[in-house]
Amino acid sequence: IDPSEIHRYTSRQPTISEHQNTIRHYLGYKEFSDANIGSIKQYIFDQSCRLEHTGALRLVLEHYLREHNVLQPADYILQRIIGEQKRLAQQHIYETIINLLSLETQKKLDVLLEVKEGTVSSLQQLKAVPRSPSPAALLELTQKLDQIASTDVLDVDISWLNNNYQRIMTNHVQRYSAHTLRDRIVQPRRYAAVACFLQQTYGDTIDQIIDMYDKLINKVYNWAQDDLDESIKKQRRSIQKVLGIFSYMGEILLNEDIS
Repeated sequence: IDPSEIHRYTSRQPTISEHQNTIRHYLGYKEFSDANIGSIKQYIFDQSCRLEHTGALRLVLEHYLREHNVLQPADYILQRIIGEQKRLAQQHIYETIINLLSLETQKKLDVLLEVKEGTVSSLQQLKAVPRSPSPAALLELTQKLDQIASTDVLDVDISWLNNNYQRIMTNHVQRYSAHTLRDRIVQPRRYAAVACFLQQTYGDTIDQIIDMYDKLINKVYNWAQDDLDESIKKQRRSIQKVLGIFSYMGEILLNEDIS
């Protein structure tokens, strides 16, 4: 066929569609509408329980479609499925966590967000970065552990929730003020995020205590080593001084004996 006639090919859509079907069947691909939509939605739902960003979910969905030889549909279809399953996953996470929290624990979490005049919220205090290693700083970290434990949130098992997602919700709490969390974040999401923050902070604080304790031990060891070295130097100088005196006295005694 004369290559210059290729423009005529585009004028007949039925032929193009027929050829597309032939190529698709040959390669073993199937239309998105013919795929198991339920399995695709379940996959995105599961991924949404560990990933929050739409861009990341879009990438894993495209990879899933390629692996299962499913042709990628229009962008708006992918965006609709991702948005729908993302909302369902978030709702599932928030409702599951809030159902695990007793009413008493929920009240204690609310207290963390209270801001009295002239002070900062208890939540803000828990966000504070540890000070330089010192006995007082180490004591502050242990008090932080006690404060978190007093909310009873550690009794709630959220190990089923992907650790990456726990970190994401923890970062939300880190960025938001107590006022924003209390007044602008819906209750289920707020409780879930604060619960994740407290559990993550508890684990991080234990790591900080171990690290600070190690640094304090090394600092005390270095102080002791410096004191020991200085003491040895003083003893060495004293011994050298005494030996010098003995040497001088020996010379005098020997000179007297010779005389």
